[in-house]
Amino acid sequence: MLEENMLESLFIASLKQASDRGDLWWQYRALQELEWHSEAREFLLENQEEIEASEEPHFIEQLTVATDDKHRYVELRKEEALSISAKKGAEYPAWAQQDEANSDLSRDTPGLNNNQE
Repeated sequence: MLEENMLESLFIASLKQASDRGDLWWQYRALQELEWHSEAREFLLENQEEIEASEEPHFIEQLTVATDDKHRYVELRKEEALSISAKKGAEYPAWAQQDEANSDLSRDTPGLNNNQE
């Protein structure tokens, strides 16, 4: 119980420091860690214009959840997936770059080998 109270006090102090600095992201993170969900949602809505202007995808993603903008949320997730997806041959070792027709997987897995009938 004492440790929980100490953590809460630290996050409240962090919230105040972030507020003094005008750091929206860390204010929001402190609210999340404090599990003050309604306050965190309200914070996002009150600061919507600044969050949009920040163009910070992770922050905007949280805003789309608060505003229930499902379409925009999905678009942001797609953009993130595309930005982190690997391109064939980019960083794979040589053994992982073999084409499908020559891979053990395509020979041993029905339907993957184009030569199977």
